Amino acid sequence: MYEVVNLREIFGENGASESTKLQLIEQIKEIYRNILYQMADGRLDPSSLSAREYRVHQLFQGIQDREILIRAAESIRSQPGQKNRFLQGLLISGRYNDTLKEIFRNHGLPEDLIALPHIESNFNYRAYSSKGAAGAWQFIRSTGQQFLRINEDVDERLDPLFAGQAAARLLKQNYEVLGSWPLAITAYNHGRQGMFNAVRETGSSNLAEIIASYRGPNFGFASKNFYAEFLAAREVIKNYRQYFGEMDLPSTLEYDLVQIPRPVKIARILGYFGLSREDLKSYNPALRSSVLEARNPVPAGFLLRLPKGKGADFSAFLALAPEGRVTKVRGKAQWYRVKRGDTLLAVARQFDTDLRTLRVLNGLKRSGGIQVGQRLRLPASGGVQNEGPRVIPAKYVEEEEELASSNSRNGKGDRKLAKDKKGRKAVGISAKSRKRGKGPKLLKDRSSQSKGSSSSIKKVRTDENEKSQRLRKGSLKKKKASTPKGKGLPLKKPSRRDL
Repeated sequence: MYEVVNLREIFGENGASESTKLQLIEQIKEIYRNILYQMADGRLDPSSLSAREYRVHQLFQGIQDREILIRAAESIRSQPGQKNRFLQGLLISGRYNDTLKEIFRNHGLPEDLIALPHIESNFNYRAYSSKGAAGAWQFIRSTGQQFLRINEDVDERLDPLFAGQAAARLLKQNYEVLGSWPLAITAYNHGRQGMFNAVRETGSSNLAEIIASYRGPNFGFASKNFYAEFLAAREVIKNYRQYFGEMDLPSTLEYDLVQIPRPVKIARILGYFGLSREDLKSYNPALRSSVLEARNPVPAGFLLRLPKGKGADFSAFLALAPEGRVTKVRGKAQWYRVKRGDTLLAVARQFDTDLRTLRVLNGLKRSGGIQVGQRLRLPASGGVQNEGPRVIPAKYVEEEEELASSNSRNGKGDRKLAKDKKGRKAVGISAKSRKRGKGPKLLKDRSSQSKGSSSSIKKVRTDENEKSQRLRKGSLKKKKASTPKGKGLPLKKPSRRDL
């Protein structure tokens, strides 16, 4: 780092326009470029250096290679300060940290992973990126739909806890495939397939070696620095008083979580529980304006948060509400054809039934998935009596659901997994292959297959924007758990110790 420019000291409390600030920064960058060019040409006199010249001279002391100095001159960049935004995100995160830590513990993952939203969005759960990523955890739509409900009424990417559940599952998959946390965390930014390609092409699973030698598409500044930024954010979060002074974070959000068995008008919820729209929105940031402005009801199956202690009254509320009658499933809806992006859980919610009923009616195993175009039998047209609302513990791990898969080729932005000689999809990285630099071998995803079951080969689908993937279940033969001679590396069980 060449210099820290304090714009507040220069322009005062009232500040200046963005164009004026940028103009000043560009002038300072040009000064450093000229210093480096002078050093490259041997025109810098060490006996009469300005403060800036002396600093650069010290930074590059002993370097005689002209190309290195020219490359340094052409690589100068500026970065706006993040202290105020980081502090704001730190204060917001105080309401969610304890619950997020428990979510990651329940998945067998390191608690320190809760630092990720601070580098993704400064823990701004209302953030949207230019690429369509949303929420504190910055899921793009295609990746979010693998784990979360996203439609005109609900966007669970905007809920730090729902999205935290999704992030835990995604990171766990990354680790199982890539084998180390530096790679798994970098894959959160660059994509699992992107990091898989990096390991294959460099023959190394060492992130530092990959950064130094990998020249893959889109593996640029952001991806190369993502893990370092994570480590920095983790350090600040753990020692925030050292960086921000004496302060206390807000207390953990306390709430009751109820699952709504059928659509309910928001006005009735607000009136019965004595809540304002802002109150309900603060507990349920996933609800979109169509629901909050009463154009549409809160949809069936939604996990609604209420202030602590009010969940016990939800059954009484439903008994008084006009919607509290048997919901009919019309005759024309006795069968449903699965669309791309569906999950069995989403279909169950859509037709006011449950996972077990759908599995029994369609002969589906608990470990089985659904296919695009598959016809699902629904409960009989005579209707199904809705179950009462479920009050769910505030800290929970929701049952994982597999996204509907398709045998058709991937869309425009997709990349294919590397294949072995028999054309099978590779889903893991062999230790022997890493060592010899020959790329990945075909490995089994041990986490996804129960005893005596077989299911379709796993695929990874890569989104073009953020190289995000979805992983399907594998049917390849299991490797032995121990591989002392480096014959192959089974997909790793997540470790909390090697971040």
